[in-house]
Amino acid sequence: MMLRERRGVRAGSSYTLGRLQGRVIARTMLRCTPVSFLLLTVTVPAQNVREINDNSMCKACQLTLTRVARLGNPSDPELLVDHISVVHLHDAFFASGTIPRDKVLVFDRNGHYQQAWGRQGSGPGEFRSILRLAELNRDSLVIFDHDLGRASIFTIAGKFMRSFPVPTRFIDVDGAPGDAWVISAAIPAAGRVGLPLHLISPSGDRVRSFGADGPVFQSRPSASQRVIGRTGNGVWSARPDRYELEFWTFEGARTAILDRKAPWFPDREIEGAVNSARERPHPWLTDVFSDSSELVWTLCRVADQNWRPATESGRMTARDKFYDTIVEVIDPVSGQLLGSQRLPGYAHFFTNDGLVVTHQEGEEGIMLIDVWRPSLKRLRREQP
Repeated sequence: MMLRERRGVRAGSSYTLGRLQGRVIARTMLRCTPVSFLLLTVTVPAQNVREINDNSMCKACQLTLTRVARLGNPSDPELLVDHISVVHLHDAFFASGTIPRDKVLVFDRNGHYQQAWGRQGSGPGEFRSILRLAELNRDSLVIFDHDLGRASIFTIAGKFMRSFPVPTRFIDVDGAPGDAWVISAAIPAAGRVGLPLHLISPSGDRVRSFGADGPVFQSRPSASQRVIGRTGNGVWSARPDRYELEFWTFEGARTAILDRKAPWFPDREIEGAVNSARERPHPWLTDVFSDSSELVWTLCRVADQNWRPATESGRMTARDKFYDTIVEVIDPVSGQLLGSQRLPGYAHFFTNDGLVVTHQEGEEGIMLIDVWRPSLKRLRREQP
């Protein structure tokens, strides 16, 4: 399917991703994130490493994405523009990504604009640079401000409750037991330098730092970045420029590695410096999500066949306009790749409940935000 065909799909229609690889799953799985040093070598027991490849295929399974909403339209008083984050709670969508980045927009279940919260500043209910939204206990919204180094908790009705400090310039964030948080950030403080993950208490205090056998230093910034997804008693963590998922317990122990071997995602360690804006971009792992069955879903940004450097200005950069997304599903217990399919367009993240959010630029230069519900179905029994 070409990108122009997908733009014409209406809410409620389905986009079939293809047949799955691996074992048969008979039910829908989702409920309907200038100094150069040597990178330290990580050594783990061989039995804890699972190599994920393309050997097996489930011929009787089908992965489908159904578009459930498009957030906003050009006539709305506020528009989503960049650094989009979406939380789905109580049949409403809460989204950030305005310019300036000081508001949260509220949409109904069909994507119709309802209201906006916030204003520019540093006081209660004010923001300077909202980067991430998250849910808390299914009844509250947590708004993480990138520049203020602060998270603010609101009711879903928009009432401010309290704030707590978080590291500034963080990369990703996800929940932990007891209203705590795991944050991916570079923290220049004793005992934390070079460790990418940090368990933060509900009051904002650091409980522990972990995520590597030792401090990770490298000239390339991606060496210390992590995307994370909570599951069970820990988080899946991965460098965005390497397709290797590590499971870390909240106590700071790594217990498993899923080493994804994909010909379209080469080993970035051998490629030298980060490519320039005019080079065809390398693949980038943008988010990880673990569903209620503890299967691991990933989103990988890849250049599409029409990729080219930016030659015109607009609300989206060249890399946003000319990307596809590869969605994959992995069973961490068996080490099987259950599904892999390329989507037209840029899907940067999963919502809190596993919906996929994509964006593209419309004809009027307005960013179009689509929300899709994935489902995995068994169509028939496989022949022996």
